[in-house]
Amino acid sequence: MFARSLIIVAALAVATPALATQSPGASPATTADPSAIAPVEAAAAEFEVRMDLMGEELFEAAVQHPADDARYLAAVDTILRRYQPDVDRFLAVTETYLTAQAAAAPDDEARAAIAVDVQAIRTTLNGFLPGIRTGLAEARSQATAAR
Repeated sequence: MFARSLIIVAALAVATPALATQSPGASPATTADPSAIAPVEAAAAEFEVRMDLMGEELFEAAVQHPADDARYLAAVDTILRRYQPDVDRFLAVTETYLTAQAAAAPDDEARAAIAVDVQAIRTTLNGFLPGIRTGLAEARSQATAAR
């Protein structure tokens, strides 16, 4: 249950903060247009659903392999590979949106602020599934040591 909750919380934390608000250096002219951000909101909602499903699958893997760490981690790796396209898709949608926002930004300072947001989102999402894998492996190792 812990792993599932961790994944859901992480997915929600990653999903939209930089997208829902304008960048600190951005001017009011770059504030999100509701029709422009709609695809990002839809992608975030889909991402949340997919991450919830992934969390359920990861929980089931733990249930199916309670004493076999190697099989459990192999199942985790298979599950994470299956959900990588969802992370990639969400990243592509957010980058497309923010690239358009940067193009419409009134000055270099606003464009730079958006570029920082893009890089932060890219770094976070590219590390998202590996971070889950690392966390689950560490949790499993601690649980095994406690037995």
